[in-house]
Amino acid sequence: MPHVTILGGGISGLSLAWFLRQAHKLKISSKKIIQNEQQIVNNNKSTSLKISIIESTNRTGGWVRTERIGGHILERGPRGFRPKGNGIETLKLIESLGLQGATIAPSTTSNNRFVYHENQLQPLPSSLKDIFLNPPPVMEGVVATVIKEPFKPKNIELKDESIYDFISRRFSKKMATTLIDAMISGIYSGDIKKLSVRSCSPLNKLWEYEQSHGSIVKGMFMPSSSATTTTNNSNNDDDDGPLSTFVQKMQKAPQVSFIKGMEHLTETLTKKLASNADTIIYTDYECVQIINESNDEGIEIHLQDANDEKEMKIINNVDHIFSTIPANKLSNILPSSSLFDYAKELLLNKMKYNVNVAVVNLVYNKSNLVGKDGFGYLVPSMDKEGILGVAWDSSIFPAQIDAKTMQDHDLHRFNNTSRVTVMIGGAKNPNVVTKSNEELIQIAIEKVTKHLNLDKNVTPDPELKVAGIMYDCIPQYYVGHYDHVEKLKANLQEHLPELTFIGTSFYGVGIADCIANAKMTAEEYVNKM
Repeated sequence: MPHVTILGGGISGLSLAWFLRQAHKLKISSKKIIQNEQQIVNNNKSTSLKISIIESTNRTGGWVRTERIGGHILERGPRGFRPKGNGIETLKLIESLGLQGATIAPSTTSNNRFVYHENQLQPLPSSLKDIFLNPPPVMEGVVATVIKEPFKPKNIELKDESIYDFISRRFSKKMATTLIDAMISGIYSGDIKKLSVRSCSPLNKLWEYEQSHGSIVKGMFMPSSSATTTTNNSNNDDDDGPLSTFVQKMQKAPQVSFIKGMEHLTETLTKKLASNADTIIYTDYECVQIINESNDEGIEIHLQDANDEKEMKIINNVDHIFSTIPANKLSNILPSSSLFDYAKELLLNKMKYNVNVAVVNLVYNKSNLVGKDGFGYLVPSMDKEGILGVAWDSSIFPAQIDAKTMQDHDLHRFNNTSRVTVMIGGAKNPNVVTKSNEELIQIAIEKVTKHLNLDKNVTPDPELKVAGIMYDCIPQYYVGHYDHVEKLKANLQEHLPELTFIGTSFYGVGIADCIANAKMTAEEYVNKM
C-alpha cells in the first residue's frame, strides 16, 4: 500500500488529501487492461492509499477560522473565495462534499465598494460609464492614463518588477499609490514597492497581458489562450466533463461563502477524511526532521508532540511527502546534508517574508449601522489611517447565521444588529504586534466611528468585540519570487524527488488558489504512480 504524508492541515493539506483520495479511487476503478496475446493484465498494482496528515496545532483548517457567537458568524480569516478562474475547482470540491445547499452568495448590493481617501469614503465606479461620467476624486486622471497605456513600450528587459514600478510605468504613480495600494492591502497587506507583480494575483494577469500583447488594455480585449479560459466558460467542457448547474450558477457570484462561515468547508473536509480507515490525522504534532537515507523502507519522518517536548513519534515507510507548511518551517526539517544548503538558502532568505494582521470583529446592536450597502472599504497606506480596511459583513452576507447557537436567542434581535470586521497591521504597520486586544478593539471602534461619520452620542458601543493578531499569516511574494520557486523546485527534484511543496508560501494566498494547486498536484502524483 503506497503511503503519503501531508505536512500541514490547513486548506491546502486537507484539500490535497481529498483530491489524492479521489484521483486514486478513479484510477483503480477505471481498469486499464493490457491484452497480450491470450493474457489480460490488470495494470493497477494497488487498491488502497494510506495518507497521514500532520498538523502542528490542536485543530485543522489553518487560517480558515470562524467564530460562532450568539448566532453571529465572525470570520477570523478569509470570509469567502472568488468562484471564477481557479475558484471553479473550489465549487467542484464543495459539490463533491455535498455542501451545495450550505453555500451562500453575497447580496447584490455588496458589489458596491469604497475607498477611504483624503478623509472621505469614496465609492468606486460600478460601471465603465461611471468611470467616464462620475469618477470619484481617487480616480481623477485614471481615464487619461488608461487611454495612453496601449501606446507605452513593453518591458523587454526585466523578468519581474514591483507592483508599484509596474503600475507607475503602465499607468501612473497616483493610481499605484491609491487604488492599487488599497487593493493590495486588502489581499496581501503588503508593500507594493516590494511585492512582485508577476507573482501577486490578480495583478499577475496584467503582467501577462503586457508580456503577451505589449499592453494591458489590448490584452483585456484579446481572447485568452490560458488553461483557465476553459474553466471560466460555463459552456465548455473540461477534464471533469461539463460544469454542473450548481457550478455554472455560483461562478457568476463575486464571492462565495457558507451559511455557517468558511470553516464549515474545512470542518467537513476533516470529518470526511477522518472517516476513511486509511487516513490518519495527527494534531498537536509537528514534523521536525526528514530522514531520506537510501533503503527499502522509504522515508522516515520524525514528529514532536506539541504538548510534551520529550514525546516523539516516528512515521516509517513513507513513499512521498507533500509539504504545505510555511517556507521557514520547511527549511528547518530538510535533511542535514549539504545537498540541501541551496534550498534552505532560498527558503530562509528569499521566501521568509510574512506579515502580521490583527482582525477585530465588532457586532453593534443597531441595524443598518453603515447607512449604505456595500462590501466595505479599503484604505491606501498614504492616508496613514492605521488600518487596512473594513468589511461590512452584515451587508455582504445578511443571511449568514449559525442556527445551532441561535436556538436560545431572539431572531428579531439578531436581525437588528450589524457586523463589521476591521483589519489592522500589515507591512506598513508592523507595530501592531505591540498592541493588546483591548487596544486593537479601541482602534477599530475609533476608525469605524470616524470613517462612517457615526454619532457617538447615538451609536451604541459594540455588544460583541473579538480581537486577535494573526502572526505571520500572509506570505509576501517579493520581486523575483517566481524564479526563486522554480529554482527551489529544481533543487529538491534533484536531491529529494520524494518531496513536493505547495501552499501559500509559494503559489497564492487565496483559498481558490490553494485548492486548485492541491488538485493539480494530487492528479499529477497519482498519474505517475
